[in-house]
Amino acid sequence: MSVEAVSYLYQFFGLWQITIGFFAFMALWAIWGHITKDQDKGEKDKGLMWLSFAVLIWAFSGVVDVFHAHQLKNSSELTEFDNSVYEGLRSMLSIINSALILLALPCFKHIPRSIGKFVKSDAWLFIVGTTFFICTAVSILMITKVIIPSKAAFIYSVDFIYAMFTLSFLGLILWESFEKRGIKLLAYLSVVSIACTLIAQVLKLNLEDTVFWGIFFSCAFKTILIMLFFALALSWVKEMTKNYFPQPDEMHLFFIQKKIQTNKYNYQVILTIPPHIQTQAVSYTEKPFSLFLSFAEARKKANNDPKLGWLEIQPKSYKTGDYDIKDYNEINRLLDPILNSSFGLDNWTSEVERSHLKKVLFAYQKNRKIKLRVHPSNIHFEKK
Repeated sequence: MSVEAVSYLYQFFGLWQITIGFFAFMALWAIWGHITKDQDKGEKDKGLMWLSFAVLIWAFSGVVDVFHAHQLKNSSELTEFDNSVYEGLRSMLSIINSALILLALPCFKHIPRSIGKFVKSDAWLFIVGTTFFICTAVSILMITKVIIPSKAAFIYSVDFIYAMFTLSFLGLILWESFEKRGIKLLAYLSVVSIACTLIAQVLKLNLEDTVFWGIFFSCAFKTILIMLFFALALSWVKEMTKNYFPQPDEMHLFFIQKKIQTNKYNYQVILTIPPHIQTQAVSYTEKPFSLFLSFAEARKKANNDPKLGWLEIQPKSYKTGDYDIKDYNEINRLLDPILNSSFGLDNWTSEVERSHLKKVLFAYQKNRKIKLRVHPSNIHFEKK
């Protein structure tokens, strides 16, 4: 391949990396800021922050490629051009990128059990820091000619070893993350990304004959990896909204009992439960509505007294007795119409959505007592 063709390839690749890397960094940083804006400084989840910085490093690598392309234009032959400085800078930036990804891995929610304890231990940070220091030091020694490699591509051998270490853990954790979230297609796509990355790393070791394919596979794996990072970020946002726990004064209940015929009523509850349920009307049959109304009246009468407003659930071993609630299924019958109205029939799971709503809407005591969490001033009644 001619010098001019190679220089145009590096120029294109460099400008592509600058554009994609910078804008992807800004977007991921904005998502991270949104996710952590209400968290204390010391408790902020830094996983997405490290990933956004890892993507930004590709933009700096693009700057190196643009300068490399400019220098190549002034050279008549590829063989007479000394690539060692540029290859060394790329290698160092790649090592920094790998280190930032490794720092992000302990923050992932879903990590395979086989490596979970190791990745979340103090030993992980020590190993990441030590290997980063050694790889960076060796790369600097090569760039400054203290260690003279037989050819420029040899500089990439250090980057290659560190990248293999990073990819092995990243691949396992990406697969686990997407599989646990039920997004199998993205799990398989993460495997494709790791495969493209491996090919790109191997092609770096034979630079003279594989410039085009090396750049092609580098573009491919970086594009796919950025897409996967965005998919992870958006899934984290979704989990955050799902697990949002509103305060009592953020929720509102409006009970409507409307007579439509003689001895026949229409029962509705209009609810506001952030973030998903906003002024939503839910219809009930008489028995569940009466129980819901009992909860609301008890809470209203208790005002803010923590000792009052509780309803008691009948113990399983008791066959008779004057209890407010016969069994826990009566609570489920209050929640299911809300979930059906919010997410659609059969579009929610009892283990996740119902369990979360139960904790949001009710407070519990150990002696089988339960009461509404909604603030008394936000509970209203209307009978027509």
